[in-house]
Amino acid sequence: MGLFGKDEKVNETDFMSELEAATRMRPANAATLMFFAIVGFVVFGFIWAALSQVEEITRGQGRVVPTKEIQVVQSLEGGILSEILVREGESVEEGQVLIRMSDVQFSSQERGTEARFLELEAKRARLHAEADGQDFVVPQSVQEKAPKIAQNEMALYQSRQKELQNAYSILDDRIGKAEAEISQVNAEINQLFQNRKLLKEELDLTRKMVEQRAVPKLEQLRLERELADVNGRINALGEKKRGLQSELEVAQKERESQDDRFRSQALSELNSVETELATTQENLKSIGDRVYRTEIRSPVDGVVNNLALTTIGGVVEPAQRLVEIVPLDDELKIIARVAPDQIAFIRSGQPAKVKITAYDAQKYGALKGTLSRIAANSITDRDGNVSFEIEVRTDKNHLGSDENPLPITPGMVAQVEIITGKRTILEYMMKPILRARNVAFTEH
Repeated sequence: MGLFGKDEKVNETDFMSELEAATRMRPANAATLMFFAIVGFVVFGFIWAALSQVEEITRGQGRVVPTKEIQVVQSLEGGILSEILVREGESVEEGQVLIRMSDVQFSSQERGTEARFLELEAKRARLHAEADGQDFVVPQSVQEKAPKIAQNEMALYQSRQKELQNAYSILDDRIGKAEAEISQVNAEINQLFQNRKLLKEELDLTRKMVEQRAVPKLEQLRLERELADVNGRINALGEKKRGLQSELEVAQKERESQDDRFRSQALSELNSVETELATTQENLKSIGDRVYRTEIRSPVDGVVNNLALTTIGGVVEPAQRLVEIVPLDDELKIIARVAPDQIAFIRSGQPAKVKITAYDAQKYGALKGTLSRIAANSITDRDGNVSFEIEVRTDKNHLGSDENPLPITPGMVAQVEIITGKRTILEYMMKPILRARNVAFTEH
């Protein structure tokens, strides 16, 4: 038996100091840790590559085109150019004034027609008041815009009312006079009836006395003559009374019909005024449209593409083209081209990103969009390059925020990225290896 037991193992470090033993063991432990770290990193890298996905992209180059047809702005009536308010390339809004034409002629016609319209309005109100027997109130619009017309119509109303009252006064005088004369005739007739009664009594007594020869026959004849005279006067006054009554009835009827004639005349004039007022209103609207059209306005939001006239004072012919506006929509339309070997991977409806080369994509980002159309056939340019045309629609018409938009106008160059799918990083890494395997051991 030796110094050590049979089962005991002898370790070389047992005979070394602790410092020397630790020094000799450190390299082995460090190498092991390094090995496991590398293995762990590789495994983590493979797991990350197998799980992480990136977008598959088909790229195309194109430009922004108008979503609508270019709008041509014309002048309907023509005229003299007085002011140009925009320049080529300037952004404009719908309804914004682009060009002003001289409105001297149309404005003069408008003022004259408006004055006539206000006059007819005041006249209509006056005639309504006369026809309805009400007080005349000048329309507020006439008082504000044409006080002179308001004064004239009020004066005319008062004058006509005075004429009406004068006519009433004359007829009332006739009626009063006829009634007074009739009353006087009635009094005279009554007096004559009393006289006739007395004469008849006296005549009867006289006849008896004549028969008795108490009085001469001559006295009887005198009384008979007086009685005949009274009867004649009664008959004459009766005729006069009938004439006066007829005159009274005429005056009373005229008094009753005077108001009807006045209102009938007012209604007749009112019908004519209503007809002329309707015509004048249409003329005023037409002239107002002409005055409005002396300001040439943009029909859409867009960009001024071309100004046909630049000379102030120049003559503009009717229907002459003045300005071309390239419309700006809430979305953009991008026409781009992609290579033939990429066309098989894209489909309508796929999402897309649009980067405008005029703006730094790293700073301002890209627009989101959708592939809306793919050409059915390829095209060849002058250099012989073959490509397919595609159309992308964006969800916005500007970069940046809504508060501070960066405008994008037709003609700007754009880079389109169609997202055709997703693939893991590991698949990208294995693609060259798989391609090499597929072509290995084959003849060309």
